Parts: sequence; C-alpha cells; structure tokens
Amino acid sequence: MTFHVSRFTFYALRFLLIAASLFLSACVTIRSSTEFHVGGGGIKSLSWAIDDMALEAAKAAGIGDPFAQVRARAQAAGATVEDFHEGSQTGVVVRLPFDSVAELEALGESGPFADLGEEVRVTQQATLRDSMFIVRVRLNVSQINALIDATKEDLKALGIADPLLGAVYFNYVIVLPAGVGEIVSHNASRVDGNRLTWDVDLGSAVGTRELEVTARIAHVVYAHVDTVVRPDGGGERRLTIALARGLVADSEEDPFAGLRRTAEAGNNKVEPYEGMGRSGIVISKPFVDGAELRALGRDPLLGLGETITLTRGGELWRPTFAFTSTVAPVPPTGADPALNEWHAALSEMTDLRYSVTLPGRITAHNAAIVDENTLTWRLDMTSREPRTLTASSEAWHDAVYPAGLVGSGCCCVTGAIVAVVLLAVGYQANRRIRRRSPS
Repeated sequence: MTFHVSRFTFYALRFLLIAASLFLSACVTIRSSTEFHVGGGGIKSLSWAIDDMALEAAKAAGIGDPFAQVRARAQAAGATVEDFHEGSQTGVVVRLPFDSVAELEALGESGPFADLGEEVRVTQQATLRDSMFIVRVRLNVSQINALIDATKEDLKALGIADPLLGAVYFNYVIVLPAGVGEIVSHNASRVDGNRLTWDVDLGSAVGTRELEVTARIAHVVYAHVDTVVRPDGGGERRLTIALARGLVADSEEDPFAGLRRTAEAGNNKVEPYEGMGRSGIVISKPFVDGAELRALGRDPLLGLGETITLTRGGELWRPTFAFTSTVAPVPPTGADPALNEWHAALSEMTDLRYSVTLPGRITAHNAAIVDENTLTWRLDMTSREPRTLTASSEAWHDAVYPAGLVGSGCCCVTGAIVAVVLLAVGYQANRRIRRRSPS
C-alpha cells in the first residue's frame, strides 16, 4: 500500500477551507489517531471535519461530494474510508491497518502519514506477564502549518482572499489496548479511559511538539501441559507457554528468556513454538516409568503441584493403563524470578489446557475433550480447590496387540512346520519297516 497522504490532505483541506470561507466563523478539525490492538498491530487513521453549517453552505454553493477524490484515492490504495459525525462537525476518516511496530514507524517516515511531519517511536519491553509500552510522537508543527498554508495559497488562487482566518485545529489521539493495562505516565491534554488526546497548538510557525505515554500492558498467557505415555509405560512431559505473536515480535526483549535459562539449567529440552497466532517455547523432558512421571508432576517448572499415579497392568498381549493426577498448585517460594513469574501467571489462568495421551483405546475418563486416545481437561487455576483427573485405557487394539498377534502367529506356524516334519519322518520310517517285513 503506497499512497501519499499529501494528496488526501490537500484535497480534504482544500474543500474544508473553501467551505469554511463561506462561513468564516467555522472551524476545521484535523485529527491523527493511532490505535493499538491487543497482541500487536493496530490502525492508523487521519480525519478531517468541519462545522455542519459551513458544510451545508458549501453544498448550497454547488460543491457536491467534498471528499470524492479522497475516497477514490484511499480506496484504490486499500485503505478504508468512513463518514463520521462528532458533536456539531461532520467529516471523513481514512483508516490504514498496521501489523507491527516497525510498520507503524515506517508510516511516519515514508508512508501515508509522512507529510504531516509525524515521527512515531514505540518501545515495548516484555516479560512473561506484562510489558512496559512506551509511545513517543514528535510532531513537526512547521510542516503541518506549511501544508495548511500551501492549501490556503491554492484557494487564494481561486479568488478566495482570506480563507478560514486561521481557524484550524489539530488533535492527536493514541488509543491503548482496552482493558489490559494501566497508564503509568503521559503528557496528554486529557485522558478518557484508554484514550489519550493532545490538543496541538498550530499558532507557532516553527518548532516541534513531543507527545509521550507510558503504559503497563498485561498479557494473556497461553499454556498447555501435555503428557504422552508409550506402551512400555515411559513417555514425555511437555509444557507449551506462548503469547500473542505480534507482542513477541514487537518486544525489544525476549519474554521467555528467564524460563528458557531455567529450563536448560534443569536439563530440559527447549524448542520454539508457533501456532494459533502465538509464539513461545515448548519445554519437555522424558520419563521411563510412572515413578519418574510422578516426580515431574512435582517439578516446579513442568508440574502443577500434582500427585500423579500411572500404572500398567492387564495381560501380556492386552496391557491396561490407569492415569490419575490430583492438581493442587502451590506457588513457589524460591529465589528464581522466572519460576515465580511463571507460577504467578499460572495462578491467573482460567483455561489451562492439560492433556494426556494413553496407549490404545480409552475405557474411562473425566476429561472435557476426547480426541481418539488423547484426553484434554480445561483447568481454572484461579480456584484453590484440588481437582482429580482420571483416565484409563487398554492397548488391545494398539501397537502391543499386533506385536503379540505376530508372535502368536509365528509360534503357530513353527508348530505346524514341526508337526509336518514329524509326520513325514514317521511316514518314511513306516515305509522302511514295511519293506523289511516278509509278505
């Protein structure tokens, strides 16, 4: 999407100044807005509005759709154009989405909003649970006034001697992600919830205006505990921890760095995770039997303060498995800040995914979701009440049974061969005896 706001701004201002000149006390309002979304990205917009009386006067003077050229150029470039009415003013707004902080910053340097003299810098320092989100905007007031003056000169060339008498107002708005953070500091003119507005004085012909807001943004942490049991009773325990992909990509720091170090120090395997619009890590460790899995349930990183029982029974070719886990998480009191932060995030989760995969056919369970031989529970970790998860299976139809069946088949074939050989030997011996007997 490569288009120039200078064209949008020129045509929008040109009309607004003409309309306002027909009603000299009218006001023109220009607003540049940056709206940030949860998990990264957002929408950049630029709007123009004029008093309704001046708009009606302009239309009466024969001006048709005042924003026709703006609409055409914006829509051709993939932007969204909408009408809006606010108070006693009516106008149009052009919206352009951005997917990352880098893309937003590029818009102010060489993209659609460059001609407004706007330089945006966003710093995001993320930990697992929250981010310090700092937005700094430098507005070149001289450049904005130059754009307005150029439009006025164009109107003078059309015979309008003194368009507007300088009644142009410029606002800058930043909208933070709703409901997920707190504003730590700012220099805005006013604040309404997560919306900050700066009234920029265009009376000075030169200079810049520095706008700044710092917020603490809380994260929605995704986690999945997954245990896979093999037919021999061993298996693997995995923990997936992830955040919204855009949040991780925009952060100047790795929010999983502490957990990664802690996991590797404990001889766990750590791999990157990408899926469902999230980025994160997968921490895993193998176990050889139920005793080792029981220990992993108490592990401060891979466990949930669980008491796990895994038993293998049944017949030789028809093993059965029984899994029980009582989840009763206890916050750690150790000195590892990464573990403390993880347990704090864990205690705030209302939908932790906990899965167990058992060999063969599931025979009983109390899980919420069943996908063949994988069972999944959805745990509310904000509840302090212990919860017991149960599952059992039999591997008659799994890998163990075909192996036993093949073994049995081999025994049967071998026995048949032996029987045939013995019969053949007996037959030959019988023939020799008959030949030696007198007739």
